[in-house]
Amino acid sequence: MPNCPTCDAPVTETGLTCPDCGGDISWWTSRGGEVYGPYDWQTLQFCWRDGRVVADDSVKLGRDEPWLAASEIFGAKAAIPQPTAPPTPVSAPPTSQAAVPRKSNALVIILVVAGAAFVLLAVLAIVAAILVPVFARAQYKAQQVSCMSNLQQIGVALRVYAVDNDNLLPPTDSWRQALKPYLEAEELYTCPSTGEQYVFNEALAGQNIEEVSNPMEEPMAWDAPGPGDLTTGPHAGEFNVLYVDGHVSTLEQLHQPP
Repeated sequence: MPNCPTCDAPVTETGLTCPDCGGDISWWTSRGGEVYGPYDWQTLQFCWRDGRVVADDSVKLGRDEPWLAASEIFGAKAAIPQPTAPPTPVSAPPTSQAAVPRKSNALVIILVVAGAAFVLLAVLAIVAAILVPVFARAQYKAQQVSCMSNLQQIGVALRVYAVDNDNLLPPTDSWRQALKPYLEAEELYTCPSTGEQYVFNEALAGQNIEEVSNPMEEPMAWDAPGPGDLTTGPHAGEFNVLYVDGHVSTLEQLHQPP
C-alpha cells in the first residue's frame, strides 16, 4: 500500500486527493500510456497489481527522476501480467450478408457527399445569377459616368473655342480638329461603351453660342449609338447628351438625332 508523499499517510487506493491531508495525488494515475509519479517501489508494485502499470507504461520514482519503462523496472515484458481481453464468443463465420451494412454505409456517405456537392453547386449558381447582372450594371454605370465626364470636358472646350472665335462654334466636319488646342486627349472624343466618336449637332455649326434661344434644351453633342441602332442607348439603353449651357443629361431613347 503506498503512502501519501505529503503526510506519509497510507493510501488504500489512488485517487485525486489524500484522504488524510487532502494533498494532490491525482498525478499518480496512468494517462495515455504514461504514469505520473512520485513513485517508490512500493507504490509501483501497488499500481502494478492494481492493473494501472503495464510493461509499455513510462514511470519514474520521483518528480525529478527520469522516466523508465515499466519493463525495465519489473523485468522482461513476459514476466508482467498483461490485462487480458474477455474471451471472444464463438459465432458463426461471417457471411456475405454481414458485409451489406458496410456497403450500405459507404453508399449513404457517397449519397450525402454528392447531395452536399449538388446543393453547393446550386447555391453557387444562384449567387452567380444574382451577382453577374449586378456587376454588369456596375460596369455599365461606370462607363456611363466616364462618358458624361468626356462630354462635360468637350462642352468646356467648345465654350472656350467659341470665346476665342467671336462666340462662334466650330464647323461640323472638323469640330474635333478645331478643339485640339483645348482638348488634346483623343480618348475623350470616344464613347467608352461603343468605341464610337461623339456626334456634334450640325445645326449649331458656325452658330453664335450666345444667340442660341434655349441653351438648356438645345443639344450640342451626344453618344454615338451602335451601328444602325438609334433606339437603344450604349449605356444599358440610355444616351448621354451635352447641351449648349454645358450640362449633361441622360435620355432613355434617341429615336433620331436631337
